Amino acid sequence: MMNLLKIVNLAYLAAVVITLGFSSSILAQKENQTKGVLILNVCTKMNFVLASAKVIQLAGLQLRGLSIPNPLTTINVFSSFSSIGSMLESGAISAAGRASSAVTSAVGATESAIAQVIPKNITIGTKFVCAGYDTHSDCEPYPLNGSDSVSNLGAEFNPITSVLRHIPSLQVPIALGVGLAIPSACLGVLVLFDFCWALYVLMLCNVIGLALFITAAVYTKELSKLGSLVSGHVGITAEQGEVFSYLIVAAVFSSIAFVLGIVIWWRKRCHDASQDGNKSESTLNSTQ
Repeated sequence: MMNLLKIVNLAYLAAVVITLGFSSSILAQKENQTKGVLILNVCTKMNFVLASAKVIQLAGLQLRGLSIPNPLTTINVFSSFSSIGSMLESGAISAAGRASSAVTSAVGATESAIAQVIPKNITIGTKFVCAGYDTHSDCEPYPLNGSDSVSNLGAEFNPITSVLRHIPSLQVPIALGVGLAIPSACLGVLVLFDFCWALYVLMLCNVIGLALFITAAVYTKELSKLGSLVSGHVGITAEQGEVFSYLIVAAVFSSIAFVLGIVIWWRKRCHDASQDGNKSESTLNSTQ
């Protein structure tokens, strides 16, 4: 029985070590803080379509300011019809050139404005929400306060930004889970050497750590669902980060460790009860 108990105890230690490895790797990779949970890519063409009205409006304003010569006012009544045709053609070419230049200028100005106002992507990590532009990225820790630039990205992103105003950073439960996995491993070693008091502290650490990993995984999954909702808008695609899969593995092995902890506790109780029974029986035999 004791050999079986030691095997279960070693299996428990292996499960805790795997849990610790996957959960700590989330914290070790710095990029998970900014884009480990969700990535929303905004199509540049969609941005241009959204801003096409601005282009047309800007081009129209510039075209109104063009001075297109009226050749009829400069032609002598007695001029030949060939001269009239030549001047009309010249005026039309000049007007077309100025119109093309105005539209090109308007398009360039609008594209430049789009690059600075509309982000290319929105990323959510375990600690920050970031809006990526052509030249820079704006990152804010969540929960968002509602007054920063990331909180006001547009109606398309409201389902996500509204939620991020009310949930804490995922770094907190993950870090706490890692912090509890370390003493769980140490306590597992003590239990292996028959320190029975360590078993009860170990079980408490397991329960709390498992709850923390499950909580973080649920929040991550909910954010991914909101990302799918946002990606329903034309030109926005959602991509789930790797944090969720890591949390699932950590939660699964934490659950296995918890079950093995219960098995260890139960087997130790049976073993202790068996020893007490043997002692009582030997005492009874000796008295007889």
